[in-house]
Amino acid sequence: MGDDFDEAYSENVHRIAAQFHEVYEAQAAAIGWSTQETTRVAFDDLPLGNKLTMLATVGSLIGRGVIAIGPRAGVSGSPNHKETE
Repeated sequence: MGDDFDEAYSENVHRIAAQFHEVYEAQAAAIGWSTQETTRVAFDDLPLGNKLTMLATVGSLIGRGVIAIGPRAGVSGSPNHKETE
């Protein structure tokens, strides 16, 4: 695959992982769950092991088709939606 695709893929993986982290921390706080102090930071400031694990997890979920990349992926009428018979 081309460099443009690889760069776009990496940017999407990072964007999804960062959003997941942000939402996870907010939801944990909302329900009274105390996460590790070292993870209560912005995604880019996470310890390297945590960050790499989250990036790998998101990449795996994309590879399995659990997460679709694109604007409103899977929603009828969106560019990534494919009608099934």
